[in-house]
Amino acid sequence: MRLACFNTDSFTILTASEHTVKIWDAVLGTVKRIFKGLVASEITALCLDDRQRKFILGESSGVIGVFDYRNGDKMKTFAPQYHLPVVQLAYSDHAKALVAAYQDSTVSEGVAEEIIVVNVGDSTKAHFVSCVCHVY
Repeated sequence: MRLACFNTDSFTILTASEHTVKIWDAVLGTVKRIFKGLVASEITALCLDDRQRKFILGESSGVIGVFDYRNGDKMKTFAPQYHLPVVQLAYSDHAKALVAAYQDSTVSEGVAEEIIVVNVGDSTKAHFVSCVCHVY
């Protein structure tokens, strides 16, 4: 899986693939930083925080990690609730909250140190969450 997002503050592009995160200069097209081995399982979701100083990675194991944009240091980890892949992440600037969607349609929301389930999917139904977004 390959993921990307644009950082409007630093004019860089963050890309993630398998276990590697790269930060690219959006003007020159050169790689500025490479972070390897940040996660234990494959990266499946990616987003930035409200100030674009942290990036948030979701993994195929269900783990969600928060990392410093400049140096890749891990700042916070949310343990998996269901051990299912995180399929989408969105950060709500207004609420200062993280919304995560999992492969089974479960949606959770997190603020500060905790992520709580706000909707549990039903895998017997034909619908699955493939995208989440934040509302202002």
